[in-house]
Amino acid sequence: MLFLIETFFDVPAVGARNLLAASAERMNRLQSATEEVETLADGVRSVSTIAYRAPDREQRTAGGTEGTEVTIGNKRFVRASGKWLSQPVPPFHWPAFEPHPSTDPVLVGREAVDGIECFVVAYVNPTDGSRHRAWIATDDLRTLRHSEAAPGRFVRTRYSRFDAPVQIENPVSSR
Repeated sequence: MLFLIETFFDVPAVGARNLLAASAERMNRLQSATEEVETLADGVRSVSTIAYRAPDREQRTAGGTEGTEVTIGNKRFVRASGKWLSQPVPPFHWPAFEPHPSTDPVLVGREAVDGIECFVVAYVNPTDGSRHRAWIATDDLRTLRHSEAAPGRFVRTRYSRFDAPVQIENPVSSR
């Protein structure tokens, strides 16, 4: 017996390149977000969490409190041996999402990320040949997940806590 099954796959009216650009535009309207980055490079796994607050604050944590860095404007505070050290840096601005450099991005499907339906766009970065996938929420075009693969390296990034309250304070003046 032969069954005919019809499947409907809703695709956006714009191309994959337009989806990437629209997602960058949407992400640049955020006031805060959290980014979890898991990297596997040359067999070594590392995990960091980065909280952002517009227009110029970032708090990066990797490996506990000794791995904490806070950037506010043009100063970076680094915790070393239980003390905070301050150093000047080029002015930091967030958000600063840019459309991904890519050759022929393609919409490869739809997939749920944490219960949110996403478009999945795949592309290659022409500058280094790395392969990327971006999971872009179908309802508001925010990027929820991104992965990058290159020889000897795999990076998975998850974005969350969009526009949630976040405190990033100067660790030296808050004592």
